[in-house]
Amino acid sequence: MEVSVLVDELSGALKELVDKGQENVPIKNLQKYLDEVSKEDTIDESQAIKHFEENMEVFKANNAIAIESFRSTVEAGLSALKSALIINGAAAIALLAFIGNLSRNGDVNNGVLSGIGYALMIFVLGTGFAGTATGVRYLSQHSYDNALNDDIAEKKSCWKNVGHGFNIVSIFLALLSFASFFYGGWLAYQALIN
Repeated sequence: MEVSVLVDELSGALKELVDKGQENVPIKNLQKYLDEVSKEDTIDESQAIKHFEENMEVFKANNAIAIESFRSTVEAGLSALKSALIINGAAAIALLAFIGNLSRNGDVNNGVLSGIGYALMIFVLGTGFAGTATGVRYLSQHSYDNALNDDIAEKKSCWKNVGHGFNIVSIFLALLSFASFFYGGWLAYQALIN
């Protein structure tokens, strides 16, 4: 209880006694009254503290869940980009090894070589898309970090929207990389069966 409220209550109670004709207040009674008010205040304060601590624990739990969810999302995106880099890069290397083996044996067929060359170009593009998506992913995270810093400083900014834009570009490039792998594989297959 605030001091001004206590003083007002005490003044009101004393005025009430004076209005009833009582001019003296026994100190024991006054002390008893102050003790009761003090106990009421302690109960309210302790309940407020308990309520605050409960809310703080809920906030901490929700924050921990949000952080873990964010980490798992970032980890999944990173794994997808690594996969796109590896499968396209490995496919390009495999085709180069295959072309080297054909040329060493003298079994070079221009039609097969041309088809495999197109497939190789698609795998290289897929690798480039995945690498670019990784760089754009960094820009997205950097933008989100700037948005968080601006939120903490209570500044209005467009960094969150910039981060969303970079995120969409990164996802699009990753999808292009996976599509390149499948298309390059199909081109290589077509070159070999014809």
